[in-house]
Amino acid sequence: QAGNGVVHVIGTVLEIPAGSTPTKNVVQTAADTADEFTHLVAALTKANLTATLEATDKKFTVFAPTDAAFVAAAAALGEDDVAGLLERADLAQILLYHVLGSETKAAAVTGSLSSMQGAPIEVTTSGEKTMVDGAEITQADIMATNGVVHVVSSVMLPPSLADVLGADADFSTLVEALEAAELTSTFAWANKGGAMHTVFAPTDAA
Repeated sequence: QAGNGVVHVIGTVLEIPAGSTPTKNVVQTAADTADEFTHLVAALTKANLTATLEATDKKFTVFAPTDAAFVAAAAALGEDDVAGLLERADLAQILLYHVLGSETKAAAVTGSLSSMQGAPIEVTTSGEKTMVDGAEITQADIMATNGVVHVVSSVMLPPSLADVLGADADFSTLVEALEAAELTSTFAWANKGGAMHTVFAPTDAA
């Protein structure tokens, strides 16, 4: 017994249990997880993001949708199947919305998080459930050499152009004009192919 602690004498050197130290990066970890993330891995490859998330000099948090989540997302986005989803022009933006540029374990997944896509991810809790932009974290803290993976129940979508314009009172006249011209859906998510747009948006004052 010491003034600032206690010593226990043992007869052997303790070793770190096998498997307790991660040996694979976040992409490899997803690829090796019980065939749940075949669509995610394929999407990362298609969007040319694999090398980014395999970087050894950075840490990441990946909210990883399951294969079932990708199937549901394809239908919701107006695609015929997951193959169509993987061909979307906005695929990289959707995927980057699932990534944080730092390692954030489940206990710290709170409030508003900054995604690598640029839009914030809002976190809410309901009892013991943690929801990220409405997607439930079903398995947390799968550790990798360059970060952590949290399994989520659905594919998350950052705000669309329609969402951004509709949320800003300064663009109410523009929003009404888009509705009158039946163009609102053009700038929403449920568009086959997922075209990217640039909008020069006049304010109400303009």
